[in-house]
Amino acid sequence: MENATKALLIAAGVLIAIMVISALVLMFDRISEVSQTEQDALVAQQLTEFNREYEAFNRRDLWGGQIISVMNKMLDNNNKYATLDEDNYMMDISVKFTVIDDFFNKKKEGTTYSTLASFSQKFAEAQRTEDQLTELKRKLFKCVSVEYNEETGRVQKMYFEEVDPSDPNYQIKQTN
Repeated sequence: MENATKALLIAAGVLIAIMVISALVLMFDRISEVSQTEQDALVAQQLTEFNREYEAFNRRDLWGGQIISVMNKMLDNNNKYATLDEDNYMMDISVKFTVIDDFFNKKKEGTTYSTLASFSQKFAEAQRTEDQLTELKRKLFKCVSVEYNEETGRVQKMYFEEVDPSDPNYQIKQTN
């Protein structure tokens, strides 16, 4: 009889230990789940803030100086992630506009530059760099499209085109 009582006490002790361990594992799982949810919310918030910085340029009334600003942001982003071997964080911005060719002194339609470096190279080749930069800053542009990376959800490509303000179909929104 004493052996049966001890066996029942041992079995009860083992059962209680298993219940305590199960409760601890369940509690740890819940804590991990809450932590993962918080981490996911933080990543979503960072993604929204990142995209918001670039979506601010998704408009019909951008000046050339603003185009240079968004290109500088893109270059900063690309330099920040240049050490990674993943293309998911790299960005590309294309700008299509008309330039005055100094040699022929006439317009070249549809000139497209995809990085600020190509802008800088073009203006460095010209003798009147400041005049051409000023001319670029005075041009009006519109954002044609924005593409997002399918894996990360981040803005990956933006396309801008010069706008002719004399076009009757184009109207700049007046802000008061």
